Amino acid sequence: MKSTVVRPFRGFTLLETLLALALLLSLMTGIYGIAAGSFDLARSSTDRRLEEMRVTHLNLLVRRLLSELPPEGQLIIDKNSLRLSPVPPALHWKALGDAVAVELGVQGTSLHAVWFGGDGAVLGDVPLLRGVDVLVWEARDAQTGNWGDHWESETRGLPSLLALRLETRSGPAPERLVYQPTSAPSHAAAR
Repeated sequence: MKSTVVRPFRGFTLLETLLALALLLSLMTGIYGIAAGSFDLARSSTDRRLEEMRVTHLNLLVRRLLSELPPEGQLIIDKNSLRLSPVPPALHWKALGDAVAVELGVQGTSLHAVWFGGDGAVLGDVPLLRGVDVLVWEARDAQTGNWGDHWESETRGLPSLLALRLETRSGPAPERLVYQPTSAPSHAAAR
């Protein structure tokens, strides 16, 4: 009969243990890096989509305000701000008094809509866009066809077209949005 000698299990050496830990650490670091990169990409694409939505809502707000501006309405452009009066009524203004004017302008690096009452008091101040790098309002003269960044409807009437040049830090590419006030002279008459 043969006798078999059972050797006791000796375990892993220190070197083998350290190599296994180093391999595990590098694997975990790689997994964490991939996950963090994925989260950053998701966050940045979400932020960009939010800015695109804010620009779309700004576009709709300006179109609504201009579509309801009467022929005798006031429109004042001073490069970085647009002031319109009278403004269309809205239910939430009734509790504060009727808003008679709205100004869309830059405060710091944000575009704000500020509504004013008949006595000039501020009824509301709503930030519309953050991180605004460039915001320029321009008006097109129906007689000359020239664009300018200053306009007063009291002396010149309503412009045939309005344009907004807009660049934001995290938003879409630079945009130029063009509007036509409904009661303004036709831009075709300027040709």
